[in-house]
Amino acid sequence: MLLACKDKSRGVQQIDVPYRGEVFTVLIEATVKANDNFTLYYTTDGTIKFNSKQAIWVSVKGQAHAQQIQFKLPKSVLPSQLRIDLGNNDVQPTINLNWIKLSYRSREVVIPGMLVFSYFRPDIQSTDFDIATVQIQGKLLNGDRLTPSLYPKEAPLAKQIKFLEGR
Repeated sequence: MLLACKDKSRGVQQIDVPYRGEVFTVLIEATVKANDNFTLYYTTDGTIKFNSKQAIWVSVKGQAHAQQIQFKLPKSVLPSQLRIDLGNNDVQPTINLNWIKLSYRSREVVIPGMLVFSYFRPDIQSTDFDIATVQIQGKLLNGDRLTPSLYPKEAPLAKQIKFLEGR
C-alpha cells in the first residue's frame, strides 16, 4: 500500500512507502561542481549540540548536473535533530540545492527547493545563500572559504522526524 499526503501549508510530501529498512536516511539532490566532502551531523537528545562523534562524512564527486548524496545513520539510531555541512572545498562554486529527502522504515518526507529553508536555517556566519534560487556557498573570510552549513529549525524539523518514526 502506498499512501501520500501533502502538508498544503508547507508543500512538503509525507509519504508511506513500501518497507525500506531500519536505517534512517537523508538524501540530498544538489549540483556540486567540484569534488568535496559533505557532513551530516545528528543528535539523539533533542539538542543542537552537534559533535564529530555523531557525524557521517560523504565524499562528493564534482559534476555539472544534479546528483544525489546519501547519508545513512547507524542502524537503530533515530535522530532528534540534523545539521548539514555542504562541503569544505575552498574553491567550491555555488551549490544548487534541489531537495532533501528524509526516510525511515516505511515513511519519507520530501522537502523541495526553497522549502528547505522552512526546516533548516543557513549559518549566517559562514554561509551565503539565496532563498529564491536555493543556492548556497561558503562565505569568504581573509581569502579562505568557510564551510556552508544548514542548522535545523528545531520545531518544524522535529515534527517531520517524529512523522517518520510513526509518532
